[in-house]
Amino acid sequence: MTAHSLSDYCDEIARPALILAQKDIDRGVLERDKTKVLCETVDSLFVDLAHEHWISRKEAHAMSIATAAKLPTVEPEQLASSWRSKEPLLLVAVHSDLDEAAAIALATLTENHGVKARVVRLEALGATNLAQLDCSATALVCLSSIDMKTPAHIRYAARRLRIRAPEAKILLGVWSAADAAPLGDLQKAVNADYVARTFHDAAAIILQEAIAEQRTTATAPPVHIASS
Repeated sequence: MTAHSLSDYCDEIARPALILAQKDIDRGVLERDKTKVLCETVDSLFVDLAHEHWISRKEAHAMSIATAAKLPTVEPEQLASSWRSKEPLLLVAVHSDLDEAAAIALATLTENHGVKARVVRLEALGATNLAQLDCSATALVCLSSIDMKTPAHIRYAARRLRIRAPEAKILLGVWSAADAAPLGDLQKAVNADYVARTFHDAAAIILQEAIAEQRTTATAPPVHIASS
């Protein structure tokens, strides 16, 4: 962890693995039970990585981490008022177990930088479950999708969330997108406020949103830039 940031691991290890797994599913060579195992492994891996990363930040040699991948670490008092709830960030897996694994990776990254999050599956937006989804304290929703092959699920999730959390901003994360143009078209179609193709970019957007209100005041404390 002294040579790489947590966002490096998200984008250089987890993201390519999830993209490859999605391709294997599309080719019919990755069965559902194996997909579940992969997702559980990703979840466990990022719990361990987050812990190791927290330890490394406490050690003096962590200062040697390259600055290129730095993300701000936000202290509680630096959060905008709308981001001081228990779970201001909601991440929605729009279709598959892999989308959920990606959401978990991003949640781990943002929580390691001071923003609490929760992850839900698309089922939570169904007619029988939507009323039970408490979004009253949600400041931003991230729709997590490995690819754009199932845009109907993304549009469905966006519509339902606009109903349930009309004040929340929406970030569209499509982790395998290689071309910005189709992604921009999808962003317009779902009326998303932001779009990202990497975990680092998504986390940067989330963290900037989390302190946006404070950044407009002259008395707001400076954001501490951590090597992470």
